[in-house]
Amino acid sequence: MCELFAFSGRHEENLTPYLIKFFSHSDRNPHGWGIADLHGPVGIEKEPKKANDSRFLPHIIKELLPTDLLMAHIRLGTVGAMNYDNCHPFELSDASGQSWTFMHNGTIFHSDVLGKFQKDQKGTTDSERIFLYIISEINELHDGHPEEASKEEKYSVIERITTELAPGNKLNMMLSDGEDLYIHSNMKGTLYFRPLGSGTLFATVPLDNEEWTLLEQRRLMVFSKGECVYKGTKHEGSYETTDPSKLPWYVPSEDGVEHIDDKLEAAIYHKYILPCERKAGDFVGVELEFPIINMSRGPVDFDVVQEFGIEFANHFHMDHRSFDDDGYMYSAYSSVNGDDISFDCSYNTLELSFGKERDINIIYERFIKYYTFIQKYLKKYNYMISGLGINPSHGVNLNIPVKSERYRMLFHYLSTCEDRSGRRDSLHSYPEFGLFACSSQVQLDVEKDEIADVLNTFNHLEPMKSVLFANSYLKEEHLLLSRDFLWEKSAHGINPHNTGMYKVDFHNIKEIMNYISSMSIYSMERGGKYINFTPIPIRDYFSKETITGEFFDGQDYQKIQFVPQLEDLQFVRTFKLDDLTFRGTVEFRSVCTQPVKDVMATAAFHAGLMEEREALMALIDESAEIYENGYAPAEMRADLNYEIWPSYLEKKDVSAFLLKVLDLAKKGLSKRGNNEEHFLEPLYERARTLISPALYMKQQLEKGFSMDEIIEEFAET
Repeated sequence: MCELFAFSGRHEENLTPYLIKFFSHSDRNPHGWGIADLHGPVGIEKEPKKANDSRFLPHIIKELLPTDLLMAHIRLGTVGAMNYDNCHPFELSDASGQSWTFMHNGTIFHSDVLGKFQKDQKGTTDSERIFLYIISEINELHDGHPEEASKEEKYSVIERITTELAPGNKLNMMLSDGEDLYIHSNMKGTLYFRPLGSGTLFATVPLDNEEWTLLEQRRLMVFSKGECVYKGTKHEGSYETTDPSKLPWYVPSEDGVEHIDDKLEAAIYHKYILPCERKAGDFVGVELEFPIINMSRGPVDFDVVQEFGIEFANHFHMDHRSFDDDGYMYSAYSSVNGDDISFDCSYNTLELSFGKERDINIIYERFIKYYTFIQKYLKKYNYMISGLGINPSHGVNLNIPVKSERYRMLFHYLSTCEDRSGRRDSLHSYPEFGLFACSSQVQLDVEKDEIADVLNTFNHLEPMKSVLFANSYLKEEHLLLSRDFLWEKSAHGINPHNTGMYKVDFHNIKEIMNYISSMSIYSMERGGKYINFTPIPIRDYFSKETITGEFFDGQDYQKIQFVPQLEDLQFVRTFKLDDLTFRGTVEFRSVCTQPVKDVMATAAFHAGLMEEREALMALIDESAEIYENGYAPAEMRADLNYEIWPSYLEKKDVSAFLLKVLDLAKKGLSKRGNNEEHFLEPLYERARTLISPALYMKQQLEKGFSMDEIIEEFAET
């Protein structure tokens, strides 16, 4: 779990030795750190990095002056990715302009009120949604004039919220308006305090050998200048396991047997379903991966790439950066627009991730600025990026992962894991595929009641998307779209429920949760070290007393036994073509990187069809010539991925169907009202000719065009 630290005093005290001890616990809380000196020059600083690895934090602690009000946090993420916007403490101002600071340790497994705040938050944590709820309720005081509210009225509002949220949830939290420090705990043995000079020091675990006292549970307490000035009424919200039959998502199983442990069911619901309990916005999230290509046909020089990354981050003011074990930057994030540049898995692949926007045109404008800078810089070294789903130089590149815990673990897992029979010969011979395969991914908001329909509809559409978007030509495997093959025939696909298409239709949330519980987990983290192991279905993983895995000790891989913890659910990584995420979105990840001039076609296609989802499902249902030929959608997609067209599909029928699909997408984009329809235009030509980018590449190569000419063409804007 995360750890909290705070001090409230009448006079300023030196907190440096306690902060050094506190932040040393980051090996078990590695997903970010933050510090808020509320009466000092430091202000709020945070970083999505393990505190022990930070180059920035030691300088802050060294320069920190004695202070009388301070909060600090180290994060073990259970909800939300490892990025700046998910780091604590959070800061917001109420309607009067009063600044508030908030941090949280725990998990909100269920709440009827927090889902609506997802559209307003910058990150993806439940903690930020709690804070937004608190501020919204404070803003309601005195008809929107919280400056007229007394302290007692604010105490009452915050006490009501903690009493409401605590039952069935983990709610250790600290909140300050710069004068008072509000504290609440409902987890036994997880928050202590002791006197320090003129004030009171608080921490999740004792930080020295002095006498620490457990904070009283299940009531709001307010401290000012080190003294407790308010104690709320004790409530009944101590965290404990809930009877599954009382959970709001409970659906009795037909055979009367609970197939998922109640704690696990609550955790799965919290991670995947709860974020969808709010009105979906019309936001679009886009992630684009591109191969970095040395046009001299030699391997990519990582020194060139790493220098480029720094120049890019500096030019576009991306200040929140992550570094590999050798000190090289491999990702940088902008807290202004949410954009991120990273080297995905290796320094041979560049990924651009864009902060969510309502208008795809805005994302495209930023992309063009980035793309222009990238190509201009790389051209100096005869390098470039291009819109290809397979790096054409993967055979000569140095296919080694970024030196970080996660990427090292992933490459090792893919290279060494055996299938269920203890063999590797059933897996393909490209364990390094993650270092050269590139994709174009789109995330769209989805509401709870729509999840099943969205997954079913787009799952049925996947065969036809292969015809439109194939762009990962792998000649030696005779594949126009090799993406499915690379994931499904790797260690990721040992459990087929982790990859590819769904072989079932979903009818309710219970079935979706049961499917998720059948997916496998193959890695987790302890003490800042990734541990990988033979994949185990989630429902089996949490029933085991111990599991044997291996971790990298800096020199070699060592065996280790560990005890599964419910928080390990955060490490479940799946690669479904249409994936339900923890962000309240569905991620469409089946599309290869597209030629640069068509780079936003994928986003426009999915955003438009999401608006016309019911009409799309009706079109699928009435298209017997496509869907009633004796082949399941997954079988059709597998066949369409190859060079040879399947005999059971008439090309004219597929072309007519795709044109109708594109018309629906255009209609949906028109409803969105952002003039995004133009991004679909290149897809109409593909639908009429049934020539995907990969098929076009194959034809051009057969005509005698060189790969260099294709690389240049697919890089044109």
